[in-house]
Amino acid sequence: MGTEVGKTRVDGAASWLLSAGGDKDESVRLAVVASLSKIARGNPKDLMNAVATFYFIKDSKELSQSHRLTILQVAKSVCKENCEKIDQKVAQNLIAMALKEMTHIQDFSSETQHLASDLLVALGSKSFCMEVMDAMMGKLEPGNIPHPSLLHCLGALAASNAFGMVPFIRGTLGTLLPSFSSLSGDKPKILFCHLIRCFAEAIEEYMNNMDRAPDPLVTRDAFSTEMTVAYDHLSSTWIHSRDPQVCRATLNAVGPLLPLLSKFKSAEQLPILAAVLLALYRQKQHHSDPLAITTCLCHLLEVALCLPQSALPDPLPEQLLKAAFDQVSVAPDISHPQLAKNHYEALKCIQVLAQSRWKDQAWEQVIHKLKGVHSSTGLGGISHSDHILNERIKALWVLGHLISSPKEMKPSEGNPSSSAASSNPWMSHLTPILQGLLPQSDVKMKKGLIRVIVALLGNGFLAASENRPFIEFLISHCSNHSGSSPACTPQVSTPGGALTVEEQSAAELGHMCSRFLHLLASTVPRLEPSLKPLLVNLLIYPPWAHGPSVATSTPPSQDISFHHHQCPHPTTPAIIRCLSLLYARQQTTSGDDETSKQAEPSDGSEESAKDPKVECGNEITPSLPEALAVMARCFTILAHPFYPLASHSLGINTLIFLQHYSGNLHPTLVSLFNEKIPSLMQNLKGDAEDFDETMWFRQIVGLLDSSLALVGDAEWIKAVGKALTSLLSDSALPVVSSSPHSTPGSTTLCPRQRLLVFSLLGAVGVWCSDQEFLGSRVIETLLSSPYDVTSPAEAEACAAALGRVAKRHPKLVLKALSAKAKDFGHGMSLVSVHGSGGFGGGIMAAKHFIQRFPFGKASLQANEEARRRKEAGVQRATVTLLLCYGRAAVAICGDQTAMASFLDSKDSSEMGAISWILQHLDQARGLDVRLAALATLRQICGAVLSMQPAFSVYANDCPDQNSLGRQGNMPVGAELVLTMRQTVLDQIGGELPLLASAIQTLNMMSKLSPPLSSDERITILKAIFDTVFLLALSTEGLDLGKHELECKGMVVSRVRGGSAFLGERDEMTEALEEENAMIMWASKESQSEDEMFYCGVTEALEQLKICVQSMLSEKTCAGTLGEIFTLLEAWMAGPKFANKAESLPPSQHGVQRMAAMLTLQAALSSYLKHFKLSFQVPSKITECGWMAGVILPRCSDSFLSLRPVAVSCLRLLLLIVARYDEGLPGEPILESENNMPSANWDSNGKEDFEGQFDGLARQLMTEDPEHLSQAMAELSKITCSCLRNTYILSLVEALLDRGLVDGDMHASGGASIALNSVLKAKGGYLVNHVPHVIDMMLGQVSASLCPPQTRMGAIRSVLVLATHHPKATLTSLLLQALPFEECVVDCWKVLTQDPSLHNEVLQHLLSVVEESPPYEVQDGDGGGRKRKPIDDRDIIRVANLTPLSAISAMQEMFRCAAMQEAALHLYPELFSALLIAMGCYIGTSPPVYMAHRPTPAPLTAPRNANAPLPANQKEASGSRFSFVPNRKAYKLNPARVAQGALQSFLLCCDCESAAEALLECSNIDVGENLSSFIRMMPSLTRALCKQMPSQIPRVATCLNRYAASSSANEAQLVTVTAFFSELINLNGNGSEALVEVALEHLLMLESGETPASSPTISNSSSSSSLKSSQWSAPSPLLRILCLRGLANTASLINSQQKGRRISSILRTLIRSVGEGTLKDKAVGNVALEAMQGLSNLLPLIPEETVREVGVTVALHIRPYLDKENNPSLRAASIRLLGNIAKHGGGKEHPPSSPSLSPVETEPSVITSANWDAFEEQVKSNLVCLLLRLADNEDEVVISCKFALREMSQVMEVHWHAKKVALMIQQHLIDNALLHYERFMTDLVKLMVEEFPEDHLSMLVSSSTSYLHASSATIRGNAALLLGQLFGSMEEKRRTVLNESGGVMSSSDLIPLESLSARLSQLLLTDPEPLVRAKTAEAIARLYE
Repeated sequence: MGTEVGKTRVDGAASWLLSAGGDKDESVRLAVVASLSKIARGNPKDLMNAVATFYFIKDSKELSQSHRLTILQVAKSVCKENCEKIDQKVAQNLIAMALKEMTHIQDFSSETQHLASDLLVALGSKSFCMEVMDAMMGKLEPGNIPHPSLLHCLGALAASNAFGMVPFIRGTLGTLLPSFSSLSGDKPKILFCHLIRCFAEAIEEYMNNMDRAPDPLVTRDAFSTEMTVAYDHLSSTWIHSRDPQVCRATLNAVGPLLPLLSKFKSAEQLPILAAVLLALYRQKQHHSDPLAITTCLCHLLEVALCLPQSALPDPLPEQLLKAAFDQVSVAPDISHPQLAKNHYEALKCIQVLAQSRWKDQAWEQVIHKLKGVHSSTGLGGISHSDHILNERIKALWVLGHLISSPKEMKPSEGNPSSSAASSNPWMSHLTPILQGLLPQSDVKMKKGLIRVIVALLGNGFLAASENRPFIEFLISHCSNHSGSSPACTPQVSTPGGALTVEEQSAAELGHMCSRFLHLLASTVPRLEPSLKPLLVNLLIYPPWAHGPSVATSTPPSQDISFHHHQCPHPTTPAIIRCLSLLYARQQTTSGDDETSKQAEPSDGSEESAKDPKVECGNEITPSLPEALAVMARCFTILAHPFYPLASHSLGINTLIFLQHYSGNLHPTLVSLFNEKIPSLMQNLKGDAEDFDETMWFRQIVGLLDSSLALVGDAEWIKAVGKALTSLLSDSALPVVSSSPHSTPGSTTLCPRQRLLVFSLLGAVGVWCSDQEFLGSRVIETLLSSPYDVTSPAEAEACAAALGRVAKRHPKLVLKALSAKAKDFGHGMSLVSVHGSGGFGGGIMAAKHFIQRFPFGKASLQANEEARRRKEAGVQRATVTLLLCYGRAAVAICGDQTAMASFLDSKDSSEMGAISWILQHLDQARGLDVRLAALATLRQICGAVLSMQPAFSVYANDCPDQNSLGRQGNMPVGAELVLTMRQTVLDQIGGELPLLASAIQTLNMMSKLSPPLSSDERITILKAIFDTVFLLALSTEGLDLGKHELECKGMVVSRVRGGSAFLGERDEMTEALEEENAMIMWASKESQSEDEMFYCGVTEALEQLKICVQSMLSEKTCAGTLGEIFTLLEAWMAGPKFANKAESLPPSQHGVQRMAAMLTLQAALSSYLKHFKLSFQVPSKITECGWMAGVILPRCSDSFLSLRPVAVSCLRLLLLIVARYDEGLPGEPILESENNMPSANWDSNGKEDFEGQFDGLARQLMTEDPEHLSQAMAELSKITCSCLRNTYILSLVEALLDRGLVDGDMHASGGASIALNSVLKAKGGYLVNHVPHVIDMMLGQVSASLCPPQTRMGAIRSVLVLATHHPKATLTSLLLQALPFEECVVDCWKVLTQDPSLHNEVLQHLLSVVEESPPYEVQDGDGGGRKRKPIDDRDIIRVANLTPLSAISAMQEMFRCAAMQEAALHLYPELFSALLIAMGCYIGTSPPVYMAHRPTPAPLTAPRNANAPLPANQKEASGSRFSFVPNRKAYKLNPARVAQGALQSFLLCCDCESAAEALLECSNIDVGENLSSFIRMMPSLTRALCKQMPSQIPRVATCLNRYAASSSANEAQLVTVTAFFSELINLNGNGSEALVEVALEHLLMLESGETPASSPTISNSSSSSSLKSSQWSAPSPLLRILCLRGLANTASLINSQQKGRRISSILRTLIRSVGEGTLKDKAVGNVALEAMQGLSNLLPLIPEETVREVGVTVALHIRPYLDKENNPSLRAASIRLLGNIAKHGGGKEHPPSSPSLSPVETEPSVITSANWDAFEEQVKSNLVCLLLRLADNEDEVVISCKFALREMSQVMEVHWHAKKVALMIQQHLIDNALLHYERFMTDLVKLMVEEFPEDHLSMLVSSSTSYLHASSATIRGNAALLLGQLFGSMEEKRRTVLNESGGVMSSSDLIPLESLSARLSQLLLTDPEPLVRAKTAEAIARLYE
């Protein structure tokens, strides 16, 4: 019976759910599937039976596609999980359903058919394979065409269950095969081929797993008959289909069929099938996807291996081989997987042929394709050469695959040379063919060759004599063109910087070769004898792009590129890495020398005999020239120790190789290299960024120096020199090699390598004693190299090397230089160079140019490029030669005769050195040429002057006009000197590298020339100022770690342009040369461009100071000093006055100011030192005040080093002023102060004066602002005391006009400090200039010209002026416009620092606020005419400017803590006025249309301030077109201004809490309402009562005065009412009188009566009456505030006071609960406020009263419980319901209530039902509360939790549901996360268990009513609740039935049929998918 009931229930649930399975929404369908799956967990058999029954009952035409999908999806998922639990009958029904769904349409295309097929596979793959096959076999009839879905299902079943399907294969095929001929259409054929393929694969799987097969007696022969029939039909008909898909499906089926055929049948059919496959290859339709053909071909070849040779007769194997070759791809693309698979299947086919009896044909085909022996017919539109190339690449793919094949025969390890030929005879043919392919240039070809070469070398297929060309090919392609190369390597790439496809392929090729080469060197020991000598040879002579043996991807245009530097060659990293590995292994392996001697001997050829260095296969000791060439090449490689293109450290690998190779250089060097090289390697193990390249070069040169000194052999030294000079020659010596593929190209070095070689040659020149060798090899090479230098660094290195040689061999060097100079006599033309027969360098240079430029052969563009490169080469050669001249002059400075002859030749046919040098200072010359010429001239001047005993080249002081340089006989004439000076002067305005050099050169030349004239001095001074200071400007911001401009080290530093030292001689250079050390050039990499720029400006400034001192010493007068100061003033100021040019950057000009101040310091010092008073000069310096005002700000400059310089300048200026004030002898002493230096000073007084400034200079060198301010104030005070009073105004003007607006913030701040100090000391003298000073100061500050740090210091001067002239100062400030500018605001703040002005200013501002109306009301059009507004939106309230200005001033003043005392004194008046103003200004507009702004009355009113307005202005005052005097007031927000003022006032009075409360009022913009203000009032009132309790009575009196005023507006009433409401909540702050006044005010205001006058609340009992006003009904906003205040009565402490008012308050609140429609759009609903008030008052009311009013209130709030559009009202009503349950006597024996006693409470006039009626309300609202637990609003959810917790007491006490109450108390936590559905499931079970039947009936009926709620969430949850209730009640009914034998009555319950009908209607008709989904879940729970 129970089983039948359960089955019925499952059927019912499934019926309803399956009916909804066709829902349009996917989420509902998923819910249906989930619900049915949930039901299936308990009884899958019944559910599946119900599913099948539902399907068969419903006509398939009635079910939609989605509906059937749902049904099949449920069936499929259940069968996959619970197939074993389904009985056979249900399975048969499901099989029938699936078969019907599969076959209801003819084709096989819908998703339902696929799901039905999957359902059958799910059933047949586990337990019901026999039933599925029986059912499907029933659908198959012999001779009839089967349904396509059956074919697909049979194939899928065979693939998933091979063991179960193999027994049915023969029978199935027997039924299906007769219908083959009747199949039509492509899809059925494809499905049938799929079936055959799956059957064949299933049989193969069965045979391969025979140990697990159920019948081990099954053999392949058992299926041969059926498979033969299938094969015959497939191979004879379908394989020839024109549809490519059918053909491919047939091929996929034929391939697995072949092993199942009999051998006789296979032998018969293989030739036919092979011919068919060959024909298919030729069809175009299969060209895009030939994978199926190739796969079938592979099956065919594998079967053919097991058959006799006749099974595949000739010429089929050759044809198949060719076809397989055609399928091999040139470059397999993995982005096309089918083609990539086809490529590797083709390789597999060829491998099968090559490992069988057809291997000869296979290898012959490979060899022929590698040779390129092919016909040119049928190439498909490509050229014959491209076709041959592609065939060769394919052959390389095949060859590599065959060599790497594991089954391929490998040579034996014992004798690889002999076994290679014997076991692999084809190898003798392949080797020459592969050698012939080496010169190919295609990258794909190279990659294929490299793969084959590595396979051959690694597997030992090549003999030792055959290795060399292949290894050389591999090495030559180890280049790594990855795009990141050193700076000196030119890059050829796309314009955007990205690599082209060819470059990327070349980079990949280089990486691959490098990895393969290292792999061979490290893992194949047999290659070492031939690998080592070849690597050494290629190291010396790298394989260049144009060499005959190497064909790289370098474009042909690069072959003739000028200096195509490789630094080093791209193959070098790989070669060095392998050499270091091989030679290091040689040292650790014993007996390697003997092993190397046993290597294969040379072939004895003539070419091999010519090369004594390298022999193929032999490792012999290299010759000395070869060993030294290796060392030289390694030295050049070490110029790039961190080569970016090397994967490993190139430097470390090179050093390791040198250390192990040192024995070949010289036996004595082994110990030296073992000692030196480890330390060198240690330097390379650090970070490349911290690498010191200069020190590294010195270490390398030191290594060579130590080697030369240790060996000491002259011949060995000459051999080293030959090896080094050969590197610098244009082309290396020819190399004779045994292989014709090894001839190298030229070995051009990169600039860095050439620099190192120059240095090494210098070391050789020092140690070499052979004059002939030096002249013909070393010096000739150095003087020929200038044509190849590419940077000044190389030129410097070359000159330095020549200088080292000249110091040992001067005559030899001078002779060579003289000959070289002749080559430059005619501009270095090719004719003159070629005609210089006496010097080999000219011929060498001519040859150099002729070889590189195709004159007369190339296009015009090529000739222009050649000309440009020629000029660049001539310029580089000129720089080098000039530097060599300077070095030579220094070397011969001891011989005066030789110097005169060398510098100024008397022979007209020859040009002297100076004349030759001066012609290179032309502007047309390059920068490096001119820089080198200046350096050479200085060296010559220094050499000439060094011959005089008393001259010092680097003296800092200016030389005397009668210097010793002009006394003796000079080797240079006067005219030549004048020419030199003018030529050098022209270089002053040039580039920065020339500036310092030109100034120093000019200064040195002045010692050799007559004195300069005045015009020349002025011209020079202006030119140097304009150049040096502008350049100094650019050094600002450089992070160089320097704080002052000083010259240290060398005189001329390494500046932009690359010149370093440039021939100068200093102590460091002399010391290095005396120690035979190397003079190195600091390259741009080791010294940044910023550092070089900074040094250049520093050195130029040093020379400038010397020039200025010289000029002032020449003419000492105030005019000259004034001119210099005028020129320097623009440069001493900040960026505003530095230069008017717009192109200057807005930097702080710190270095520029420092440079100008240093120049001024030098000028003042020189002036003070040299000037003397006389009757011919003025007796005073009138500009001293202005000069002091300009210098003073510099004393606090941000550039710290500038401050002591400025103090020194100020001290020098005051000393000069004191010197003038002393007067001439006999004149009276002028006015002076105490600190003024005078003529009567003794030595102690002067020392004290100097000591003051020294102490101030030290104090100013601080970052502490306080100490800096004190020092500046003291310095300003001393300055004032030293100046006359007539100079004070100019001093103040200079500080205002220059100092305050100085671009340097520290300087402008110092100017403000100085200004305050000056005004404080002597401000009384400026009585007539106060407005001028204030206007000037405000103008500078307001125009944003003053830095921010200076503003307050400048504004503080207002207070200083106010102390002297207060009325004039306040008058000027009060006249400023609104809104106050920042500077005016700061002025108001500054005035608060004087306490004497506080009360007077506040009283005035308060009177303005109180007496002026806060706003004016205008109509909608902004006009002044009166009309009745239609809407509130037509009323515009515009704030008045008068009170707003006063409030703005108070806001700024109250921000100062000094105002606290005055603010506390007027606290009530100020607080009330500002609070009322804030409430009134909310929503008001700024004063837009105000035509007249009354001027606020200042302390001293201006003239005509009270004059009446003219008539025309009065008329226009209200017009929108009237004149607006202050347009900036448009941006004002009056409410924000008032709020800020009140906040500032509260903070000033230490009311922080009240000030924080003001922040709650945020929405006070124009157009806003009072909602935010009202929310803020409680917090503000509480904070005020807490912090200012003594002020509350006075504040209440002031506020009540505003409320009772006849002109009180609504905003004022709202403010007062909100304050009184919160005051009641605070119990009147302890005052009962305050509470009474507040309650009376609220009750009268809420009732609409006129508010009575309230007494003044104070400590005394005096009172005053207030005027009554016209009163109307209160607005909703006022009513809400009144109700809020009345509800606060609950917080009163005095119970008698509450008792007197509680009845009236309760009556008012209950009446207001029903007024739900009365609301304020901004604040809220009246009913909401009343409910919240009742919730607060209920704890004060007795239980009886609560019970009496409870039902009435519950009836009032019932409509609000389901108020969907007002969640706040809904939450308040629910919470009130909970409070009624809480305070209405929920317990059986309530304790004594703390509420009001009946005596204290008035008799209740409210009549209501008893408590039983309220309990009925609880039952009726319980479902609502449970459903609202899932409400979308959090506040509603929290209220529901509270109400349910309180109602749980009623459930526990009156309904005895303790478990329900306990669960509600434990789980319903306010802020906790509630899992609603789980909670409801458990709660409903407990409710059903404990609730009485009538309660459950009420719950069911209430839940049913919510099925039609407006909220979708409520409807869905109601359906779930019904399902849970009914399901739990049925479970309880079954429990009672089992335990007691009786059945629980269900008369009060809704019948199952009725509930199911409602839920099904909801499931099928509800518009919301959420509801339908939850209803589906509810139905599942209903029947679960």
